[in-house]
Amino acid sequence: MQIRSLKLHNIRSYKDAMIDFPSGSVLLSGDIGAGKSTIMYAIEFALFGIKRGELSGSALLRHGSKQGHVELALDIDNKSVIIRRGLKSQNSDIKQDSGFIVVDGVKTEGTAVELKARVLDILGYPKELITKGKDLIYRFTVYTPQEEMKTILFEHPDIRLDTLRKLFGIDKYKRIRENVVTYIRELKEMIREYDAKTFGLEDKITLKKEKGVELERLKNRLAGLLPDLSALKKEIAGKKTQLGLLEKDMRKLVENRNNIRIIETQLMDRFLSARRNKEKADALEKQLFSMKKELAEEGADTLELKAEALRIQELIEQLESEAGEHNKTGNEAGVRISHSEEVIEKITRIDCCPMCEQGVSTEHKKKISTREKEIIARYTKIRDAAEDKARRTSAEIKKLKDNLSELIEKQQKAAVQTERATAIKGKEKEVHELKAENLEIKKSIGSLNMKKIEFKNEIELLKETEAKHEKARKAIDEELKKERELEINKASYETAAREAEKAFSLYEAEIRQKQGFRDAIGRITKTRNWLEEYFLNLMVIMEKHIMAQLHREFNELFTEWFRILISDEAINVRLDEQFTPLIEQNGYETELANLSGGEKTSVALAYRLALNKVINDFISHIKTKDIIMLDEPTDGFSDEQLDKVREVLEQINASQVIIVSHEAKIESFVDRIIRVDKIEHKSFVS
Repeated sequence: MQIRSLKLHNIRSYKDAMIDFPSGSVLLSGDIGAGKSTIMYAIEFALFGIKRGELSGSALLRHGSKQGHVELALDIDNKSVIIRRGLKSQNSDIKQDSGFIVVDGVKTEGTAVELKARVLDILGYPKELITKGKDLIYRFTVYTPQEEMKTILFEHPDIRLDTLRKLFGIDKYKRIRENVVTYIRELKEMIREYDAKTFGLEDKITLKKEKGVELERLKNRLAGLLPDLSALKKEIAGKKTQLGLLEKDMRKLVENRNNIRIIETQLMDRFLSARRNKEKADALEKQLFSMKKELAEEGADTLELKAEALRIQELIEQLESEAGEHNKTGNEAGVRISHSEEVIEKITRIDCCPMCEQGVSTEHKKKISTREKEIIARYTKIRDAAEDKARRTSAEIKKLKDNLSELIEKQQKAAVQTERATAIKGKEKEVHELKAENLEIKKSIGSLNMKKIEFKNEIELLKETEAKHEKARKAIDEELKKERELEINKASYETAAREAEKAFSLYEAEIRQKQGFRDAIGRITKTRNWLEEYFLNLMVIMEKHIMAQLHREFNELFTEWFRILISDEAINVRLDEQFTPLIEQNGYETELANLSGGEKTSVALAYRLALNKVINDFISHIKTKDIIMLDEPTDGFSDEQLDKVREVLEQINASQVIIVSHEAKIESFVDRIIRVDKIEHKSFVS
């Protein structure tokens, strides 16, 4: 991996900045607090996002800004990669915003977690780091913050050893052993469970044998019964054939008897119908005699009655129209009288004209009153005359309506006579039809009696068939009874055989299952023994072998690079079995805390660079082997030690080395210097 450029927008002390990184060694130079480490944190944020407890959004986003972003350009495996991540302030909290990755011009957007997964894949880092806060491989091979440089040296040995196991992936052997021990416990439990399931195996074998004997006995009995049942079925089939021939004649006999019963029913119906018809005809003739007599006694001219009623109706309508005119004239006269009375009342009460506002004299009032009284007198005569005419007309209308009611009553009586004459004709026709129907009934009765005689003659010829059929039926019933008994025995044997066979199969299945558990116990026991006796020891040996190899390489590099940094032969370092640095000074072991600042830094830097080298050599698939970033790696170094740093970096042979330092002497052995300055709380790069 090679870093090509970094863009910062609202990141800590940077408002907007663009930094280009060449290959070779690069120094980020500047005063303390100028913003050098921010560049390192920004690179780490672009790669992995926010880290709880280590790299928070509030520590990265510039104070007072609503949003910010980092854009990192890389070259990995001859591919151009651009990674952009954003931050935004939301509800008094700072969160990661969505971002994107561009690989050889192909852009992919994603959430913070999706981007991290893609970056880990690009860098060749393990997938399990997606949900973990610490990216140990990156922190120990590429970039370690200054405050963490010496942390691993002061850790508890067990914690340091677990950290190194995770870095090198050797903790998988421990997990394998723990998983195997758990699996062995499960196998033992499985053996106990299977052993319980094999209980009663011998008893089941005995019961299976007994059921086998019983099943064979039932099959033999069934085999002996089947020939008798087959012979009986054939005999019954022959007798059923004979019975079938007799049943044909029996069906004819039964059919004739049914026909006779039907004919007798039909004859009875016809006798009853003839009787009902005669009784009905006699009753109708009596009614006709009475109706004809009444019709002769009464009579009326219906047409004259209708004409007179029409004349009276027209006269009533004419008089009602005249009465309406009289009432209208009287009403109009009454309205005119009311108007004049209202005028007299108003003129009496007013003293001033409402239109012209002039005074109204007494003479004028009298004049108007006299005029209106004359009008009242004239219209009173008109109203009285109209009301008198209306009364006379109403009396005449009442008289005419009484006459009309009498005529209508006479018309109704005449209509009844007409209907009576029509009814007489209908009843005469009905009597004729009833007598004709009785003649047909007599003919039908004769025909039915002839058919009845024919059926009786056929019944006489088939009397012997009935006795033969009864005898044959009884014989077949006896045979069927025997057949049912044999069928019951057969069904009983078959049911018992099925039950026995089912029980036999169940015993066989249980035996097979229990035998399977017993066989499984043997296989599981072999597996358990192999895991306990061979596999666990193999994992321990493999782990020790790998740890020994790592320890040897790590110790050699650590010792060699410390010797370069510290030329004092009185101080020697090496690693113990738990990768803890052991320091000898003048032949005596001493604590790391007893060393000077430059000596502590030399131990930490040598340990850090040796760890970087071993990890890169051991984990072949990671893509960050050719870059290393050092944050103030020379704290407390003398000028002579600073010269030695160049020698160590040359041995590392990384194609890109980025150093954060305010030491001016380092400028003499780097390929490029990037200066960082801060003015009025804003950082600038030149």
